[in-house]
Amino acid sequence: MRALILLLSFFAAACARPDYIDPISRNGSQSQATDCPLKFTQSSLCASLDWVQGPQSPNESEFILKFWNKSSGTKAGPFVDPPQTLSVILWMPSMGHGSSPVTIEKIEDGTYRVRRVYFIMPGDWEIRTFLKDGATVIDQATVSLVL
Repeated sequence: MRALILLLSFFAAACARPDYIDPISRNGSQSQATDCPLKFTQSSLCASLDWVQGPQSPNESEFILKFWNKSSGTKAGPFVDPPQTLSVILWMPSMGHGSSPVTIEKIEDGTYRVRRVYFIMPGDWEIRTFLKDGATVIDQATVSLVL
């Protein structure tokens, strides 16, 4: 009986809503975060993530990614395509699993719509954005959120 109570307590604590520090404020000042919300260091690119729908659980969410050169652009443009293949993965670090694959659609130069974004349960999530050459990750940036 004691083992059952301990096990149930463990599961209840594992699904609790975590209290995380905003990773943007941890990595630099607010102005740096605003200038380059998603920093791709190896590629010298910045990106913004703007929600069209969501973030929400369990219904579909959708967002727009816009990329620009850190040295010659801003959040207002001009936008450029990353030189590598764009990949986005939803990951729930506290649970050790992700969600179903998203779909990525190029809208125009440097602008991509990410659909079929399903946060399958409330909790802490990461939107992991990768720039890949085949299966090799060249660069990456992560946005953390709690639903």
